[in-house]
Amino acid sequence: MNNIKYYDTHAHLNIEEFNIDVESIIEELKKEKIIINCIAVDIETSKSSIELAQKYKNIIYACVGIHPTDGWKYKGKVNETIKELEDLIIKNKNIIICLGEIGLDYYTIYKGSEIDKEFQQELFRKQLDLAVKYNLPINIHNRDADEDLLKILKDYKLQKVMIHCFSSNLESAKKFLERNYILSIPGIVTFKNAKNLHEAVKEIPLEKMVAETDCPFLTPVPFRGQINKPHYVQYVVKEIAKIKSIDEEEVRKILLKNSIDFFQIKIDDK
Repeated sequence: MNNIKYYDTHAHLNIEEFNIDVESIIEELKKEKIIINCIAVDIETSKSSIELAQKYKNIIYACVGIHPTDGWKYKGKVNETIKELEDLIIKNKNIIICLGEIGLDYYTIYKGSEIDKEFQQELFRKQLDLAVKYNLPINIHNRDADEDLLKILKDYKLQKVMIHCFSSNLESAKKFLERNYILSIPGIVTFKNAKNLHEAVKEIPLEKMVAETDCPFLTPVPFRGQINKPHYVQYVVKEIAKIKSIDEEEVRKILLKNSIDFFQIKIDDK
């Protein structure tokens, strides 16, 4: 842990359409002493997340799961898909640190997907069953679905829950904090117009948050308009420190510890 400075808890290095140069990313991560979670959105990216974690041990950590807006690909074969996901977990139990990103999204239509709430909830519940069975932390995608999300999560005895890309207001934050969930703060916090998020971050206990980039999306200031990169997580940490009027180094250390403790990873400093 002494040699690591930042932890980007949520990055997508395996989304093919962005054609990300992983080797250059790795060099930057080594230089800046950053580790990351490579997050999956479907079965294929779950496999590639595992492959990247195997190749770049102690730099990239694997998370597997099916995103709610990618779930439409598995309609009519949910049980078979969940079995395939479970097989990945069983075969790679020493590599996978989290189930995610999974959850609910009631916002709009993505890539031809439908807003089928019943199906999303079915897929979400089946993945939560796996989280309980294999004692895995979960990384939650939530968009316009607070009520159903909290209702469903209440039915499960989960090890740890992280709310990915929290960008809502303080009222919403309190709902999750009451459940002892961790809130992951994205680059949106650097946007001037994100007033509700700024107010929330100011009040959220530092011990209940971590930082993420959601690379290649949601690029923080001063890089907006460009593809996001994991090492930009530094700017998220910097902005959190500014909003909370706390020394940046103190914030960096606390967020790093929060992340490592949540995912229960062991840092090999050799």
